[in-house]
Amino acid sequence: MENDFKTESSSSTFALQSSSETLFSIQLLDFKTSLLEALEELRMRREAEIQYEEQISKLIVEIQELKWQKENLQNQKETLAKQHKEAMAVFKKQLQMKMCALEEEKGKYQLATEIKEKEIEGLKETLKALQVSKYSLQKKVSEMEQKVQLHLLAKEDHQKQLNEIEKYYATITGQFGLVKENHEKLEQNVQEAIQLNKRLSALNKKQESEICSLKKELKEVTSDLIKSKVTCQYKMGEENINLTIKEQKFQELQERLNMELELNKKINEEITHIQEEKQGIIISFQHMQQLLQEQTQANTELEAELKGLRENNQTLERDNELQREKVKENEEKFLNLQNEHERALGTWRKHVEELTGEIHEIKNELSSLKETHIKLQEHYNELCDQKKFEEDKKLQNLPEVDTENSEMLMGKLQNSIIIQKCNSGEEIREESTGSFCLATEYREQEEKKEGPLTEEIIIEDTTSINKVADTLNNSTIHPDPKGQPSEERNAIAETFYDSSFPTEHMKTKSQRANLLQSDFQAMKIKDTDLTVSFTCEDDWQSLITNQINKIEKFLTSENDNQPKKRKAEEMLD
Repeated sequence: MENDFKTESSSSTFALQSSSETLFSIQLLDFKTSLLEALEELRMRREAEIQYEEQISKLIVEIQELKWQKENLQNQKETLAKQHKEAMAVFKKQLQMKMCALEEEKGKYQLATEIKEKEIEGLKETLKALQVSKYSLQKKVSEMEQKVQLHLLAKEDHQKQLNEIEKYYATITGQFGLVKENHEKLEQNVQEAIQLNKRLSALNKKQESEICSLKKELKEVTSDLIKSKVTCQYKMGEENINLTIKEQKFQELQERLNMELELNKKINEEITHIQEEKQGIIISFQHMQQLLQEQTQANTELEAELKGLRENNQTLERDNELQREKVKENEEKFLNLQNEHERALGTWRKHVEELTGEIHEIKNELSSLKETHIKLQEHYNELCDQKKFEEDKKLQNLPEVDTENSEMLMGKLQNSIIIQKCNSGEEIREESTGSFCLATEYREQEEKKEGPLTEEIIIEDTTSINKVADTLNNSTIHPDPKGQPSEERNAIAETFYDSSFPTEHMKTKSQRANLLQSDFQAMKIKDTDLTVSFTCEDDWQSLITNQINKIEKFLTSENDNQPKKRKAEEMLD
């Protein structure tokens, strides 16, 4: 017995030593692994710090570059702002100059437009009255047509709605039958679910009783294990076998417990699932009841609407008959208005033909005036050539002293050239009166009579008349569609104004006459030799004024008739 006890004690000490060595080796391994992990973490931290330092240096460089770019951009912005201010100042000055010029032109045009607007306003008022009457009739006709169309559309819509209501009623009755069948099936399912509930509750009670018995057995087994451990300190060899057997039994019991717990969980889950299904079925049943109530209410409302729609249909049919009678009356009125419109168009076309005939007559008169003007100009040129020839002959017989004076006079009087420029800038004509004045001055020196210097200057309006005729022949006489005066008409008016009121030319010539008086106070002119008959010129000016008045009357009549023409064209379109 003692030997056995010694062997057992030695084996226990060996087992303790081996267990302590294994624990020490495990601790060493844990220490080594922790050291390696710490070293790896340190290495990773160093690498991360190096990367962060590089990124920080790059960011600093980028920030400096961005600051430099910002400074450059600010400088550019300042320069651009200065340039913009300078450009805006120049642009404002140019705009002010243009605005002044435009305001001056505007003042000229406004004078012409105000006169014509007064004439146009009277025609516009008559036009408005006619347009109002026309539009009122058209609106009445269109409203009647729209009402008829709306009544027809409403009738069709009511018929469609009735058909749709009948279809809905048929579908609702079919759905009501299906709902009843589903309700019966739901009641059967509820009864089956109640029976399953009872069975599951009985199974739960049985399993709970089994679990209680197993727990009691576990308690007994644990108490036996504690007792066996106390007794097995002396009998390790024999009781190791019993312990293994008991441990196996214990494991089997634990497995049974786990299985039963899993079964309990599954059963509980099934019970909860069945309860959820029951609640869903009850909710769906309540929803179906609500739907049935709503459908019954909708059916009653639809029946009431059907009655109202039938009554409305009857009233609409009566209104349609009345409106058809009114449409017939409106059609008769419309036909009468069309006949009146055709008559007005015929009268307007006759008036247009008369106006075109008048235009052709005025053009023919202008062409005849051109021919007469050309003939008069040729006759005038011949007379001038004859006078120059006579003066040249007289100049050759004069002494040398008179030639020196004549040269001085020629040098001074060549600067007194009359230049007439038209507003359009097409023609520039120069007329010099030096030779004619030289002859008169030499005659004054011969006779040596005392008296003031008199000068008669004939101003010709031939260039302005030619331009007026050319513009009338080349340009269309019709005014602008907006009622404003066109540029061509303004040019014609300006030429007539310049020709009828030549104040500036007279002023310049009077100044030149004063200069001649200061230079040659001792010289005289024979009135008998230099008198120029103005009778031809007066007749010519009277003809021009008559033609101008005719042209202005024609243009005003064209302005007055232009809106009528536009109306007629719109009606034809």
